[in-house]
Amino acid sequence: MANNRIAVLVALEGSDDGLKRALTSAQQSLGELAANAKTAGEKAAAGMAEVKAGMSAANAARHMNAAAVAELTAAMHQARAAVAANDAHLMIVANIAFRNAWLSRVANRSLADTIARFVDHVQTIRLSTLRDPVARSVVVEGLEGIFAALVKGDANQTRVRMAAFLAAAERVFFSIRKAELDTMSAVKVAP
Repeated sequence: MANNRIAVLVALEGSDDGLKRALTSAQQSLGELAANAKTAGEKAAAGMAEVKAGMSAANAARHMNAAAVAELTAAMHQARAAVAANDAHLMIVANIAFRNAWLSRVANRSLADTIARFVDHVQTIRLSTLRDPVARSVVVEGLEGIFAALVKGDANQTRVRMAAFLAAAERVFFSIRKAELDTMSAVKVAP
């Protein structure tokens, strides 16, 4: 698109400056429209991921057994210990164990596989957020709620707790990311 704009501007050399301004303005508007469409698409994808996670967790709640409860319990002990010891690595391990335990109980394998495909995204977010003590506390609190609902086998409450957890985790992620960007901007501005 930039090459087309350059060709048009060259062709308009010596033409009306108002026309050139209009063309530049139109290009900027198209760029903004494309950016807004991308953002809307990302929001829709994130929304679908949240729905699938909630559905998967609710499905898992219907299929809990003693082995899954034991795995979840062990993961929760690890998560609590990680917060108490201020240990980011242990928290990441506990978070992965918790996710694997509940995801293994999803009877709808297609749904479980869909959630599993997001593992790279989840791992990226884990690595960038769970090093933060506040984030670890938010995660443990969210996992506690999901854990309680899963152990009860309450599909509806599991879905509700998963949605609340994802919303809280998203807030923490964006808060941490904003602080990182602010720090990078301050470094760039410094003489």
